Amino acid sequence: MDSPYIGAYMKNLNDLNPKTIGIIEKIEATGNIDLTLRLAHLGFLPKEEVVVIKKTPMTGDALLVSIRGANIALTHSEASTIILMEN
Repeated sequence: MDSPYIGAYMKNLNDLNPKTIGIIEKIEATGNIDLTLRLAHLGFLPKEEVVVIKKTPMTGDALLVSIRGANIALTHSEASTIILMEN
């Protein structure tokens, strides 16, 4: 059975497929303290598990994720700042 955790080749939240679990390593929003604080307040903190629930079709710019029991929509640019741990 395949593990639901990501492999070493994946780096940020955009790289996860739906129903895949990732573990947050850090938020890397260089120069954007407002985004870093917003994501932290939403629960995107180191060592938290995050699951991608749904990605919008190819023309969309959002994904729905679950973290700490809450469903949160993020843009792809926001998701790209969430760096995941390698397994």
